[in-house]
Amino acid sequence: MSNIDGIKKKAKNAIGKITEASSSLARRAKLTAAITKNRTIVRRKHIEIGIDYYKLFKDAPDEAFKESCETIKASLKNIAAMEKEIAELRRSSNR
Repeated sequence: MSNIDGIKKKAKNAIGKITEASSSLARRAKLTAAITKNRTIVRRKHIEIGIDYYKLFKDAPDEAFKESCETIKASLKNIAAMEKEIAELRRSSNR
């Protein structure tokens, strides 16, 4: 019976280790998902702050943001010009 008891003990230890490892993996997965969720929140809020700053101060930005605001203005101007060209091309192709 000692062989059977030894096998039972080893099996019990192995099951305990497997359970512990799977619990650890599950916890790590939950933590990783929570970290990803929080990083997404931070990223979105950073973007919102940037958009809000631009809306409020685009005409008189702080020196640290002046170049970025000018780049945004130039890009928006380019977009408007390209959208106008697309509209003109659509009109001319519908004739």
